[in-house]
Formats: sequence, C-alpha cells, structure tokens
Amino acid sequence: MKIEDLFQKAKKWNKNLKKNSKEYIYASEISTIMDFNPYKNPKQITIQKLFFNNEYNEFHNKNKDFYNKYTKHGNETEPIARNCFEKQMKLTFPPFTFVDNQTHIFKSFLDGYNIETNTILEIKCPYIQSNDNVSHEWDDFFNEGNIPKRYYTQIQCELYCSQAKFAYFFVYFNEKHNLPKKVIPSKKFIHKIIKRGEEYLEFLSNAKKELEESTYLKLICKM
Repeated sequence: MKIEDLFQKAKKWNKNLKKNSKEYIYASEISTIMDFNPYKNPKQITIQKLFFNNEYNEFHNKNKDFYNKYTKHGNETEPIARNCFEKQMKLTFPPFTFVDNQTHIFKSFLDGYNIETNTILEIKCPYIQSNDNVSHEWDDFFNEGNIPKRYYTQIQCELYCSQAKFAYFFVYFNEKHNLPKKVIPSKKFIHKIIKRGEEYLEFLSNAKKELEESTYLKLICKM
C-alpha cells in the first residue's frame, strides 16, 4: 500500500478515535476525572480528549518507564490471571464491551463478563519490585481489604454500564498467590459518578465549542 493511502487511513481512524473519545467517558477514565488517580490528573485527560497534543505526549514520554514497565506487565499477565480465575470459578469470563444505555455517557471495556451469572471480572496484576515489594497503593487492600479508590471507582462504573449483579476484583501475582474480592453495586457512589460524568462532559462540550470558535485554532487547522 502506498504511503499516501496509509496516511489517509491513519487520518480516518485517528479522527474516529478523537470523535469517540469525546462521546464517552471510559470506565478506566472516570477515576482520573474524579481526581482519584495518583498517576494522572483531570487536566491531562482533558488535553488528551481535546487535542492529543504535545503536552499530552510529553506527559507520556516523561512517564514512559512507568507505562512501559507496569502496563506491559499487566497486559502480559492478564490472560494468565483470567485463566486462573476461570479455573477457580469453573466459569468463562471473556473480555466484553458495554455502553451505558441509560445516561449514554459511559463505556467500559471489561476484562471479563459471564453471561450466565451476569457478573463481571476486573483483573489487576500488581508489579513486584526487585525488593519483592509492591506499591504502597495496595497496603490498605492487603491489610484491611479496601480496594484502591481509583479501581473501586472504575468497577462501580463498569457495574453501572453492564448492569451486572456484582463484580469480582481479582488481584493476581501467580497461581498460588491471588485473591478474589466480591464488589456489589453502590447506588450512592454510582450517583456520584454519573453526576461528575455529566458535569465533565458539559465542560468538555463547552471547551470544544470555545476552541472551535478560536480564530487562531482555525488558522492552525488550515496549515
């Protein structure tokens, strides 16, 4: 395929990606929007949704060790963890996508969903440091059983999108060391998520309109 054709295709999917990014708040994003994510803030995700510009890329470049090491570990370990969980439960939990059909503002890419039981699976595979320690973010979970706030928020959003009965939060290290925790929907917390999501999308829409009316932005687009 010619390079011109390749770039035309790239422009098309990139445009669709930007469009889709503005139409929904993903379940994995809502904790950042609510400022529960210690690694990313609302400003950074807003830049991503509006521009995909240099400031956003710069943030990723500065944190590439974090993203490469931790995210790579999670992506590589997730299928192994799912297989382990399915063996324990004697049920299958294939990846699944749900779009919120009530307020139409959320979308979730689930690690797993079982149709028979109407339950979802959220997998986390904490990275083990060279000194055999994991992030202090997990201290409260292993000591008190409290799920880190950013993951709890994500799960509640997933429960809302899927209308599932409950979720399994599965923390996996290996076949011997893993821990499932049941999470039930919290109407009160989901209400907070919806309220914040609606506020954020309204803000994002207004920001987009203001940018589209900018003379200098129009000139940049013509360059």
